[in-house]
Amino acid sequence: MAEPGQDRLPPLRAANEHFVNDDPYLFDVDNDTNFLDFAYEQQASIIEEYVCCAALDPEAPRTARLRELLQQGLPMEALELPEKIVIPWDGAEVRGICRV
Repeated sequence: MAEPGQDRLPPLRAANEHFVNDDPYLFDVDNDTNFLDFAYEQQASIIEEYVCCAALDPEAPRTARLRELLQQGLPMEALELPEKIVIPWDGAEVRGICRV
């Protein structure tokens, strides 16, 4: 039997995810779901949000929750974030962006 998060038929799992979720990108990090048990699109969204939060608000509580979740399935020590962040539009409000 496969371990949690270790499906034997990943292509079928990916196809099935579109029939199960109304929004395949929606996720909740405030529950006990293991990172590898999230749908593939949700995993990608979690990674994307973590990179943004880690770069723009690294000390935020949500950044810490996302990091803890990602550590369940990814080698976080291998992730390198840039020291300087450039946002391509004026007026972008980033203060407190990951404090929700």
